[in-house]
Amino acid sequence: MRAIFPMYDTPFQFLVLENSGTQSVAEMVGKRVGVGPRGGTSAAYFPEFFRKLNVSVNFVFGEWAELAAQVHRRELDVLAAGAGVLVPSFLELEARDKVRYIAFSQGQLAELRLAMPELTPSRIPAGMSPRRGLRYLAASRRTAQRITQLPTATSLMRKVSSKECLSK
Repeated sequence: MRAIFPMYDTPFQFLVLENSGTQSVAEMVGKRVGVGPRGGTSAAYFPEFFRKLNVSVNFVFGEWAELAAQVHRRELDVLAAGAGVLVPSFLELEARDKVRYIAFSQGQLAELRLAMPELTPSRIPAGMSPRRGLRYLAASRRTAQRITQLPTATSLMRKVSSKECLSK
């Protein structure tokens, strides 16, 4: 038996320097975008997002601290992260520079959700960091956990999905 259910929410967000002039995802064409280490959530999803939205960017992979340092030195234009918690490197960058967070537009969210059904709307609450005073909508990935190997998990899922349990 296989069951898939959401485990946690992963908001996707963009950070740019306030004086960069970049106000939207569409304006990132040709920009250098840091997406974290290869094999990470951000590095897996953001290239697909940009491809589906037909926004051509240059991806830069690496550790978040180094990518944030590159933004500070104006060697990198955008940080694109998928993280349910505040990225420490983003907070450090906020302490040194004036930054802006950018969200997908409503149209981009709709386009991505049609193309990638695992995406759901998500809000990053106001007050999550010193400079994020407004709430905004971000795409998010519902991380699915597959339960396949454990016999106890299989019997648990049979019980949870039984008509008797669902009718209570």
